[in-house]
Amino acid sequence: MTFLDLFAGIGGFRRGLERSGHTCVGHVEIDKYANKSYMAMYELAPCPYREDAGSNFSMMCKPEVRKNCDGKNCTGEWYAKDIKQIRAGEIPKAEIWTFGFPCTDISIAGRMEGLRGSRSGLFFTVVGLLKSASPENRPQRLIVENVKHLLSSENGGAFTTVLAELWEAGYDCEWQAVNSKHFGVPQHRERVYLVGHFGGIRGRKVFPIGGANTAPVKQLIGGSQGKRVYDINGVSVTLTAEGGGFAGRTGLYAVSVNRKEGIIEAINQAHTLTASDTRGLNRNQDQNAVLSEIAPCAAFTAFNQDIKQSDHAGGIVCLGNTNPSGNGMNGNVYGTQGLSPTLTTNKGEGLNVAVPAQIHTCAAFIDMNEDAELTQNARCIRARQYSGIGNHRGETSGVFLCHGHPDCVMAVITPDRMEKRQNGRRFKEPGEPSFTLTTQDQHGILLCCCEGWKDGLPIREDKKDGCTMAYPGDGINLAYPNSHRSRGRVGRQCSQTLMTGGSMGVLLCCRIRRLTPRECWRLQAFEDYLFERAKAAGISDAQLYRQAGNAVTVNIVYEIGVRLPGGCL
Repeated sequence: MTFLDLFAGIGGFRRGLERSGHTCVGHVEIDKYANKSYMAMYELAPCPYREDAGSNFSMMCKPEVRKNCDGKNCTGEWYAKDIKQIRAGEIPKAEIWTFGFPCTDISIAGRMEGLRGSRSGLFFTVVGLLKSASPENRPQRLIVENVKHLLSSENGGAFTTVLAELWEAGYDCEWQAVNSKHFGVPQHRERVYLVGHFGGIRGRKVFPIGGANTAPVKQLIGGSQGKRVYDINGVSVTLTAEGGGFAGRTGLYAVSVNRKEGIIEAINQAHTLTASDTRGLNRNQDQNAVLSEIAPCAAFTAFNQDIKQSDHAGGIVCLGNTNPSGNGMNGNVYGTQGLSPTLTTNKGEGLNVAVPAQIHTCAAFIDMNEDAELTQNARCIRARQYSGIGNHRGETSGVFLCHGHPDCVMAVITPDRMEKRQNGRRFKEPGEPSFTLTTQDQHGILLCCCEGWKDGLPIREDKKDGCTMAYPGDGINLAYPNSHRSRGRVGRQCSQTLMTGGSMGVLLCCRIRRLTPRECWRLQAFEDYLFERAKAAGISDAQLYRQAGNAVTVNIVYEIGVRLPGGCL
């Protein structure tokens, strides 16, 4: 089907409908920066034969059209700048009209003047064009978008007015309030979409739509959280910020593995256990293993690649002995490139392992209790080693892995205070020297990417306790950071609704970083190449933020488009 893109912005409706098989015949956009991005993104340029500087209208041609255009029968796209200057007979015929009319007067964050405000009142301009067009020239479908508050604005009167006006224009509407986070983007963005059918000819229903996946989570082995094993072919277990156990954050998945081929495939049922399974990967027959999706840091990966090239990878590598005599098991120092010697109690001293400098920050021993400390040597091996997190200090050890090398540490001043009284920074950048030592301030090292960061970062909100704890990966609204009346500033592992001011950030480890314009466009499901075209056209970051905040989420429009006649997956 053909469609006309009203209040086009940067073409969220256009991109979603084009992906679902529909064709754009023209657009209307008054903002010069948004239109500049739009033309760059979709490779449009004014037709040299049909351009009129004093007119509200012009024709836009793609490269393949410009190549053969002589101005007599231009097959380009229709463009109008100001919708208030359009008359019904000047609009090209299209089977679908799309419009997300301005929400400025409806949104809770806006002027709250209601549907008849100066900006949101442009809805009536579109309805007027529909009513004044002859029935044969009216579009067969309408797709309308606005903020969720349209449903409750003016105590529901605004939405009733919308439905009544569209009914008078000949359209029977269906609608649904949807959230972008259910459509493949990590953004909490609630919007209401309406689809109008002209003349009561509805065909198949468009709504409800949603991104829910009904495939079950396939649990193979039960137990407490962090010890359950799942089938890799099922839906992923819910990712948690601080779930207990080895796999509390990512889940464990059963795979088949052997020495010759490594990981072979996912399995639904474990292979038969044999006595030899305790010896590790020393046979070519398939054995059981559990896959945990935790990516190592670059230095650790490079070190493992060096191991594969080592002549010692197949045996025990003893580098020397620290005892004065040069003899004795307790003094042996082993290399990490080879196999580990047989573990013994070793008089409580543990093994001496030479750790190369390049991975010193990647792994260390850590006490398995709530008040954990990093140690150079592992604790003595005990029969209760399997018991996990204990109540007593220094009983058992785990391995602490840092995934952020080399940016895993940075200097911090006054680590015991959330606010620093002196002027200046509280944190140094990774690799910078420490702050000047004074007699007053305490100094510390912040492990940015450590999994032990479980206390989070308090974000001020209008709540009883005054704040909400944010954890790595949470989205944070940076607008009005000192406001005591703000709510909903923290999004759990997703961005809050994008605004035009580019005020959205993300918590990385222990610091907040503002989202980049590219990331904001991704949160609206625009491909990177479209962003790059807009950026290359000279659009400033401030405008790119604004355009992302005003856009519709492409994936939602796509889901609507595939349900319309002529739509395709």
